Amino acid sequence: MLQNNVFAQKETLIDELLDLMTAEATDEQTFDTEALYDDLVVALENPINLNSATKNDLDKLPFLSDIQIENILYYRYQFGAIYSIHELELIDDLDGLALRFLPHFVYVEKEEKKKNISIKEIFTRSKSEFLLRLDGTFEKKQGYDRTKSELASNPDKYYLGDPFYTSFKYRFDGKNKLQFGLTAEKDQGEQFWGTYNKGYDSYSGYVQLNDLWKFSTIVVGDYRATFGQGLVMRTEFQSANTSVLQAKTRNYGFRRNTSTDEYNFLRGVAATAKFGPVDVSAFYSYRQMDADTSGGSFSTLRKDGYHRKLTELEKKRTLKTHVVGGNVSYNHDKFHIGVTAAATLFGVPKKPEEKVVQTFLYEGKNVFSASVDYSFRIYKFNIWGETALCNNLGVATLNGISFTPVSVMGILLSHRYFSPKYDFMYAQNIFGSSSNNENGFYMGIELQPIKRWKIEASADIQQRPWVSTNTTKSAWNYDLKMRLNFVPNSRMNYYAQVVYRDNERNLSDVEGATKQIGKIARARLTCHAQYQIGDVKLTNKVIFTHAQEEKLEPTYGFAISQDISYKIPVVGIALNARYLYFDAKDYNNRITIYENDVPFAFSIPTLYGRGSRYYLNIGYNVLKNFSVWLKFAQTYYDDREEISSGLDLIKKNRKTDFRVQLRVKF
Repeated sequence: MLQNNVFAQKETLIDELLDLMTAEATDEQTFDTEALYDDLVVALENPINLNSATKNDLDKLPFLSDIQIENILYYRYQFGAIYSIHELELIDDLDGLALRFLPHFVYVEKEEKKKNISIKEIFTRSKSEFLLRLDGTFEKKQGYDRTKSELASNPDKYYLGDPFYTSFKYRFDGKNKLQFGLTAEKDQGEQFWGTYNKGYDSYSGYVQLNDLWKFSTIVVGDYRATFGQGLVMRTEFQSANTSVLQAKTRNYGFRRNTSTDEYNFLRGVAATAKFGPVDVSAFYSYRQMDADTSGGSFSTLRKDGYHRKLTELEKKRTLKTHVVGGNVSYNHDKFHIGVTAAATLFGVPKKPEEKVVQTFLYEGKNVFSASVDYSFRIYKFNIWGETALCNNLGVATLNGISFTPVSVMGILLSHRYFSPKYDFMYAQNIFGSSSNNENGFYMGIELQPIKRWKIEASADIQQRPWVSTNTTKSAWNYDLKMRLNFVPNSRMNYYAQVVYRDNERNLSDVEGATKQIGKIARARLTCHAQYQIGDVKLTNKVIFTHAQEEKLEPTYGFAISQDISYKIPVVGIALNARYLYFDAKDYNNRITIYENDVPFAFSIPTLYGRGSRYYLNIGYNVLKNFSVWLKFAQTYYDDREEISSGLDLIKKNRKTDFRVQLRVKF
């Protein structure tokens, strides 16, 4: 019974966190919730002792802001050992959300010297998990509506494979000392077994050792790397967080790659060694990536990982890519300084297309970048930044300062400048951009005027100095957000949030001026209420959208959803369901909303037009260590008879998806 109860609680807690972290997600943002889910599972299974936790340990909890982490460490420094989890209530800036989630990821125990764990203990106290997943759509898409002879005569007009997504994962965790895993997947439309492919489309594996002699981390296989503010090396997606005061990249160093994403990772070997306050990291990666190299060069990389058609298969793993680099950092209680350098060597030269947008991008087989990053604390101020230079003399710099003038207020200021000439393959900053052609200023502020209440506001002003893929001249973007949170207790959570985005883009075909630049303003109001009664949790959301494209009439959108979650610990069943009604006139008013899903999967559908979407998600713990998950979801439209376009066209006004997952833990 206890095992079943824990089973249900973990899934509910992680879904709740992911919902909050992606509350303002748009289809233009990419959150790696799959990897985030895995990180949260590992954090739940390996809670942190608050009396011995380091900053790096707390950095692994994405729902904590940098100021909250600093305040936890300062409280321990000021008052000594923490004797009860209830002392968290006394720490400055820990809001209702932090107080709700943190106790699940930490514990309080008298600090003791670390004991060496034997190899026998690693394996006898280890946890393993195996997942097998299958996704599909009941309605037939245009790309699968063909005969064998039609496919053979014109293979690029249709998808080569079946309409199912399938994957499997194996994960081993030996007390967080030894971790290894294997992942394989095939996307919908990709061939599993036939003329063009044998087996899964992609495979990924890793072995990670932690705290071995002088080495804090050793990874062999597929891994991710993040140093500084990511201006040289950050193989992560855009960060998802719950605080406007989180505009600083977490320095994770090296960590295993558990995602099914086929682009954002390195493959090879990496290690970090500790010599007192000095960390020395080095890595090497060799991969064959997707690109069109038919002319003896390439212009861009393909990042979507799809190999469904013959033209996509012709670009599959054609580009040999070597990446080598390292980082040296000095870490002190009050400050940090680091140097990162990396070089990428391609098998054939990169030759940008003759387009204005690619004027400043590098050309050739080799590219190099190096940076200096820093952070330090003075009184109530935290200051950080990174400045990078690549071999074509392009410059990128990101700097910020946060401070808490009083215990109920936090303020953050950040500036970034990325030259149009700065171009490095693995550069990506916390704002989600590629660290190229951008000049921006960000400000965030949090107030807690009353206990359990929090007011957040942020403004991000961004200029594109050079032309981009969306604009034919320099353009400005403005992103504003305000949010009111109220968390009265562990069973209730309320918030109201307004997001306003004013972006300059190439406008639609207005009076024949297809390349005319104009403003597209979008506003979104979200009201969220969540409350739990016994084993039943109810969540209500109301969303209003407004869009104004220059020279066109304004349009409006509306959506309302009702979620219900119910867990039956005695028999190990977890249920959650949603009904959503939406009425959004056009794509500018599109509705994006996070959905509960099977473990390690995620869904943030984009909806516009008029219709309904509903789903049922069921998890059943068949045996102590064996569970089955099933998701059924359908989108029904009132205003159209066809959905999507091209090879994904469905000649019906509904789309019905299913997802099945088996999980074995031992």
